[in-house]
Amino acid sequence: MSRSLLPISITPRLLALVLSLAAAGAGAQTAIPIGGALKFDNDAVWKRIVEEAGGPGVRFAVFATAAGNPQRSAGQIIEALSRQGAVAEHIPVAPRLKDVDLAKTLNDPALIERVRTARAVYFSGGAQELIVDTLQPGGQPTEMLKAIWEVYRKGGVVAGTSAGAAIMSTVMFRDAQDSMQVLKGRLREGKEIDRGLGFVGPDLFIDQHFLKRGRFGRMLPLMQAKGYKLGLGVEENSAAIIKGDSVEVIGAKGALLVDLGAASHDAKLPAFNVRGAQLTYLDRGDKHDLKTGQTTPAPQKARDLRINRMRPTSSPTSRTSLSIRTCWATPPSSTRWASCWTARMPKSPGWPSPASRWRAMTSPIWASSSACTSCLPRWAGSPAVSAARTTPWSAWAWT
Repeated sequence: MSRSLLPISITPRLLALVLSLAAAGAGAQTAIPIGGALKFDNDAVWKRIVEEAGGPGVRFAVFATAAGNPQRSAGQIIEALSRQGAVAEHIPVAPRLKDVDLAKTLNDPALIERVRTARAVYFSGGAQELIVDTLQPGGQPTEMLKAIWEVYRKGGVVAGTSAGAAIMSTVMFRDAQDSMQVLKGRLREGKEIDRGLGFVGPDLFIDQHFLKRGRFGRMLPLMQAKGYKLGLGVEENSAAIIKGDSVEVIGAKGALLVDLGAASHDAKLPAFNVRGAQLTYLDRGDKHDLKTGQTTPAPQKARDLRINRMRPTSSPTSRTSLSIRTCWATPPSSTRWASCWTARMPKSPGWPSPASRWRAMTSPIWASSSACTSCLPRWAGSPAVSAARTTPWSAWAWT
């Protein structure tokens, strides 16, 4: 017996719903924090951002909300995205934008709809407090922010550089330029720290300009105070592609993953301290699973893996780990010392002898600058910290 098919009326609303569901299935939502100072000729990063959003022809909504000169900043970003085939539009929502009514554009239904129908959103650098104060005043999301979240939840991309990366976690540094003060415990809500927009979820903390500005020293106290187990510090001209539990590092220099899952501290001590912090340097092409803790080296590294013979149990995926047993912010003997004991870092495969692949330090770090900016040593010539030769680590010396 044959059956006849009932005719189905396709309304514009139903068609829009179908297309929306198809777009959501095209890929997982993707957050791309960029460590700042992204060069406009860094095609590897710009191209990947566009590819993650869907490739040439994809629509980007560009927010220069944090920028000192929003018009110029947005123009440069649009040009870089356009070179990779994207169709990018400046969304003029910025406190420093001249001759624009901020409240009017922020609540403009037509502008909000253009954001909602985009496939990706890009936040410029600048002052991250301007982003949260504009899009999330008093912690309450505006309709514009809800539209951005809709893009993201449908499987879209949210990318941001510098300030645009800082907003990615649920807690962010608002204005904490002095890492020594953070190490001493100055973490005031609405001052040094604030609510972020939370695109990477509640379990991962994001910081940027990480090695260049020595921000390791401020990340640990915040993570400890706010209960974060994982932190990702993205270096300049580099980015992290974050999809669910997967992190892939791209760009020029890399990122530092901080794991406090097995760390502890002595609450009876008057100063900040931590024991058992695990640090993993992720170079471009390296991948890390936040759930399992497994690190996969870039393909070019996998072709030339070497095992440290001094540690028979070591695995290739752990050779870039730096472990710091104990960090003190301000020992009683001085107000300008930050000391780390038993820090060690396995060196990368290119080093000449197995015996030289590990180095242990038992002496303190000394900061000759007016503020402690990091607990990272000056690894002279170390490829594990690729910025060592160009980053001004001269404020540090080992004794």
